[in-house]
Amino acid sequence: MRASRVIIATVGLACGLWAAEVEAEKVVRTSTSNASQQSEESQEEDHSHEDLDEGTMTPHKAPPIEGLPEEEEGEGLREKLQREANRPYDNVVYRGAEVLRMDPEFVEGARQGLELIYLRDYPAAMEHFGALDKRWPETAVGPVGRGLIFQALMLENFDFKYEKQYQTNWAEARRRVTAATEAPGNEGWDYFMLVGVIGVEAMHATRRYEYVDALGKAYEAKRALDQCREAAPEFPDIVLADGIYNYWRSVVALNTKLIPDGEDKRAEGIEQMKFVETNGIFVSAPTILALTFTYLEERDLKRAMSSAVRGHLRYPKNVINNLLLARIYLYMHRVAEAEQTLNQVLVDAPDNERAHYYLALVFSRTKRMDQAIAEMKKYLAYPLIDEYRATSLYRLGGFYYRKHAYAEAIASYEAAYAVNNHRGAKRRIESMKKARKDGRINF
Repeated sequence: MRASRVIIATVGLACGLWAAEVEAEKVVRTSTSNASQQSEESQEEDHSHEDLDEGTMTPHKAPPIEGLPEEEEGEGLREKLQREANRPYDNVVYRGAEVLRMDPEFVEGARQGLELIYLRDYPAAMEHFGALDKRWPETAVGPVGRGLIFQALMLENFDFKYEKQYQTNWAEARRRVTAATEAPGNEGWDYFMLVGVIGVEAMHATRRYEYVDALGKAYEAKRALDQCREAAPEFPDIVLADGIYNYWRSVVALNTKLIPDGEDKRAEGIEQMKFVETNGIFVSAPTILALTFTYLEERDLKRAMSSAVRGHLRYPKNVINNLLLARIYLYMHRVAEAEQTLNQVLVDAPDNERAHYYLALVFSRTKRMDQAIAEMKKYLAYPLIDEYRATSLYRLGGFYYRKHAYAEAIASYEAAYAVNNHRGAKRRIESMKKARKDGRINF
């Protein structure tokens, strides 16, 4: 089933919407070969190397451009550059309007709404998408934008706190986007939106372990992607889907026997993602996340950090990117920077839950065990899904063990095993009981 989660991510979640990228990486990293799982578990045994997881722009008139040569025929270079200089929006907006055959004002509005989500200004994004929906109701941008906001809030903690709000908006989004694809005009945009809607549905089903439903939605999203490509073949954003698919499909094929090996297209996939980061109309920002996850899979921590830092510089309050950056710092043993980043996450999002889990690992790495225990208990006080609760209890057991608090350690391991038959916890329980029998520890 874990491999199925990977296939879902590689086929259906490459929709170009940033929320899907986070779950895709989480899914893929838990679906490596049995040998790699055993290696990770052996690291867990001694707790020495904890696994880390898991408004529109104001138009302005530019001054005249002087001293430019003119072409002899057609529009002169002077006139061309002067026309472009007087445009109220960035050139990327007009490029998007051209390939999608849509109003530049709408393209700019959609880009601005997504930027507000990336910047984590959710109230402003909610208001912006509402106004955009009134202006262009046929695009379904309102419910899609609102649904993405609620997905972003849930992905910050990998929870389902805003499930009702998400489902309400997504049902409306699905209905309106489907209707839009059945009417003439805006086909490129309509199918792009359909890919996004179905792709996020697949991601959401995957997070709920509803694999059959998720896999079906993934292939449905792939069909919509082909229709989007047919309607707007020069739309650069759809290349992100190709890049993610080519890279992660190759990774899965190399690590499982569920799909044929085929050609190794990892290098091609990376180049396609880099192309979209530079040329994307709407999804340049989520492509940064996609590349960061890819470099982590490549074990290229230097490039992964560079990518995450680029995301941080563009969107300094984006919790998802900052949590990822903190994890990379931990991987690189730059613990002070990880702690600083996590503390900033709690300033920007005081109710964030996941930061406490990573802070517990920071304190453990720096032998501040009392603080590590306090942070992990703080995290465990939240209503976590079984996977995270079991892992956190297992970590807590390790913290107690390092303090020689053996009774508390085995109690935490037993609690972890009771949640979902956690394999590492079972081994630790057996090991501790043997050590007690041999007279090496007492509890």
